[in-house]
Amino acid sequence: MPLRYQTRLRTTSTLLLALMLSASGCGRHDASRDRPHRAGDRLTVTALGRVTPGRSVLAIAAQPGSRIAKLEVVEGQKVKAGDVLAYLDAHSLRLPERDAAKTALDQAWEREETETAYAHALVDQSSHAVQMLELAAQHERQELNRFEKLASEKTVEEQRLDTQRFVAKSRELELGKVKSELQSAQAALARVRSTVGLPSAQANLNVAEAQLELTTIRAPIDGEILKILTYPGERIGNDPILKMGDTTNMYVVAEVEENDVAAVHVGQRATITSEAVNEPLQGTVEEIGRLIYKNDIFNLDPRANRDTRIVEARIKLDTPQPVAGLTYLEVSVRIDTKAQPAAANHAGR
Repeated sequence: MPLRYQTRLRTTSTLLLALMLSASGCGRHDASRDRPHRAGDRLTVTALGRVTPGRSVLAIAAQPGSRIAKLEVVEGQKVKAGDVLAYLDAHSLRLPERDAAKTALDQAWEREETETAYAHALVDQSSHAVQMLELAAQHERQELNRFEKLASEKTVEEQRLDTQRFVAKSRELELGKVKSELQSAQAALARVRSTVGLPSAQANLNVAEAQLELTTIRAPIDGEILKILTYPGERIGNDPILKMGDTTNMYVVAEVEENDVAAVHVGQRATITSEAVNEPLQGTVEEIGRLIYKNDIFNLDPRANRDTRIVEARIKLDTPQPVAGLTYLEVSVRIDTKAQPAAANHAGR
C-alpha cells in the first residue's frame, strides 16, 4: 500500500476515534444536575396563596325551606358575637308564643307568692295555737297532780278531782288537734310550687324561647359581613344566607409544594406581594397543615405545572388593614427559611 494511503487511513481513523469519544462525552449523564436540592438547603420557599379572614370565611346557614323575614345587617358592617343577623319568617309566630309563656310564668309566680304567704300565715297561726295549748295542758296536768295529792289526803272532793281529770284530758286532745293542723299547714306550704304549676310554666317558657331562638340568626363571632346571599322574601336552600369573617386578623393560606414543605416551619417570616397591594406585607408562619391537596391556585405562566400537590401553610399578617377588604385575593408568598425558629414544630403534626 502506498505511503500516502496509509497516512490518509491513519488520519481518518484518528478523526473517527475523536468523534466517537466526543459523542460519548456528550451523552454521559451528569447525575449531579438531576439530583434535587434538599429542602433544608433552600434559602427561601416560594408559593402562591390566598387571603382569608381569621380561621376562614364563615358561611352562615339557616333552616332550609324557611324564608328570610328581615335582615339586620348590610355588607361591610361590623358585628359582635351574638348580634342578630336576620329573622326567619316563623319569628312572627314564635314571638307571641314566647310572650304568652312568659305571661303564664309570671302569673304562676304571683300565685306562688300568694299561696306561700297564705300557707305561712296558717303555719304561724297553728304554731301559736300549739304553744298556747301546750302551756294550758301543762297547767292542767299540774293541777291534776295537785288534786290527786289532795284527794289522797281526803281534803278535796272526788267530784272536783274527776272534773280536773276531764279538763286535763280535754286540753291534751285539743293540743293534739292543733298539732295536726300545724303539720297540715306545713305540708301545704311545701307543695305550693307544684300546686300552682310553676315548674311546668317554666318548662313551657324554656321551650318557647328555644323555638323563638331557632328563628333568629346570630353572629357566631366578632367580625364583618362580607357577602349577603339571601334577601328578605327569598326561600332558603342548602346554600348559606351570608358570609362573614374576622377581618381584624387576616391570614394568607400559602400552597407550599410537597417537596418544599420540609423546609417550612412555624415561626418563620414570610413576605407577601400582590399587584393589588402597594407594598409587600410581612407575616409569620403560624400553622402548617397535615394533609396534601391538589393546588387550587394556578400560576399564570402557561409553562407552570397545573397539577401540583401542595400543603397549606397559614401565615398571619402583621398588618391586616391593607387586605381587610380583599378576601380571597391571590398573592405571591416568599418564606424565609434561612433562620430556623427556636421551636420548629408543625402545628397539629
